[in-house]
Order: sequence, then structure tokens, then C-alpha cells
Amino acid sequence: MKTQRHAKYETALADDRGRLLVGSVLVVCPSTRKVLTALRGDDGGDPGVWCTLGGKVEEGENFETTTLRELQEETGYDGPIQMITGMEYSTPKIFVQNFLGIVSSQFYPTLNEENNGYAWTTIDKIPSPIHPGLSEMLADAWTRSTLTNALRIESYGFWKRLSAA
Repeated sequence: MKTQRHAKYETALADDRGRLLVGSVLVVCPSTRKVLTALRGDDGGDPGVWCTLGGKVEEGENFETTTLRELQEETGYDGPIQMITGMEYSTPKIFVQNFLGIVSSQFYPTLNEENNGYAWTTIDKIPSPIHPGLSEMLADAWTRSTLTNALRIESYGFWKRLSAA
């Protein structure tokens, strides 16, 4: 994918159609069978919706490094995580590469100014309103299957070994 500077965001990159490039992660904890979502704050895009964690791809980054940086900035988490490339989501203005991020245990996020709250919930109890990108991610057959398999308790040992590697 050819990239260029985004017209609106000084340090962000865009694809050849001018769409803002974004990396996003749904954090998954198999040991508790829960996922982490964040409540967007009033200062960022899409205020008041529950979503994944992530942000704009900057110069010298790829989608995964962007997503890991944003996860650390938005939650303070810098522990082990196994990233699984997930579905892509796009609109005429944005292109998002989603990931499932497997962690061995839940953590307590230290939120920055971008988010007003967080929730560790089962996938069927994510608070509303849900961001359209997260809704599409949860409706995607491959993502749902991978997420369901990751949350199966008997797979916990497998994911724990991967996180330790």
C-alpha cells in the first residue's frame, strides 16, 4: 500500500485514496473470557461510543507498531501481548487494520484523555452504544470464530505460552 501524509493530520499517514490509516486492537483475556473496550472521550473522534483501542499510523510505523503504541498510550499497558491480524474496516475517509490482542491476564488501564472509561466484559455484554467498526468486527465470521476459540478456557494454556514467548 502506497502511503502519503494525510491532509488533515500533520503526522498521520494516508493511503493512495487519501484515507486516514488506523491500527486498532480488541484486547482479549482468555483466562477470564473477557475483552477490553474503551469509552471514547469528548475530545476525540466518535465521542461517547464503546470501541477498540488504537489510532493513526505515523511515519515509520506499520499497523501493528501503531496499535501497540496506541494501546500503551491509551491504557498504560506495556506487558506481553500476542497480536493476531484481523479484519479490515474502511469508509471513504478511513482505513482500519484490526487486531485481536491476546493477554494472559486482565490489567487495570490507566486511561489518557482520549477515553472516559473502560470495561472488561464478555463479548455479548459490551456496553452500548458500540462504535460501527467494532460492530462490524464482532459480526465478521472469521473474527467471531477466532475470538470464540481464543476465549475457550481450554485454549488458555496455549495463549499463555504464546504471550510468554
